[in-house]
Amino acid sequence: MKFPMRIGLDLIDLDDFTKTVQNGGQSFLRQNFTQDELSPGFNIQNLAGKFAAKEAVFKTGYLKAFKPLSIQILNNENGSPSVVSLDGVIIDSLSVSITHTKTTAAAAVIWHP
Repeated sequence: MKFPMRIGLDLIDLDDFTKTVQNGGQSFLRQNFTQDELSPGFNIQNLAGKFAAKEAVFKTGYLKAFKPLSIQILNNENGSPSVVSLDGVIIDSLSVSITHTKTTAAAAVIWHP
């Protein structure tokens, strides 16, 4: 059965994510985020939101395996997040929304093939 669109959703606890980043250090960051995603001034909420977006992309079925470095989550000129290929092209068939609270970060992705 072919679906007109697929939706992925992910929710991250910020305390758990902070511990993961602290325990994994630079190794964790290099394994999960591109240099562009780790731009100066990033914070734990933004990173958690980007990681949730990567997980949500995988949950749509767009990626066959969860490989965080196969895509980037970058903000466009308006500040809205976009899914971007490693060669810098926005993947128009994926729409992403990211939100944060003091304790969580969440992302929803719609894949409209």
